[in-house]
Amino acid sequence: MKARLSNELHNAIHEKIVLDLTIHYLNGKIEKEQDGKELDFLNKIFYRVSQDRRNNSVFLKDNGIKVFEPVPDDDGLFIAYTYSQSINGGFKEGESRYWRAALKNHLRNKLEDYYRGNGEVH
Repeated sequence: MKARLSNELHNAIHEKIVLDLTIHYLNGKIEKEQDGKELDFLNKIFYRVSQDRRNNSVFLKDNGIKVFEPVPDDDGLFIAYTYSQSINGGFKEGESRYWRAALKNHLRNKLEDYYRGNGEVH
C-alpha cells in the first residue's frame, strides 16, 4: 500500500533504503578486508555513500518522512519497509514491499555507480 506522496518523496524513500543496504554491505566488506590499498578505496566509497545518506536523510526529515525498520515476510522472499509522513497534525502511512533479489540488484547497481565515480543521489 502506497501513501499518496509525490514521486520525488517515493524516490527519496527508495534511495534511503538502498543507501542503508549499501552502508551495511560496505561495513561488512571493510571489516573483512586486510589489504591497505583496497581498504583505502572502500573507505573512500563508504565516505561518499554516507554523505549521500546524510543528505537524503535531511531531505526526508525536512519533509516529515520517517522510514521504519524492515519486516521480512513469512517465506523470506519479500521484505517490507513501512514509512509515514507527518503532515498537518496527522500522518500518511505507506509500505513498500521489495523482493530480496531485486534489492540485491539495486545494491549492485548502486555500488557500480560508486565504483565508476558517479555516486550522486539521483
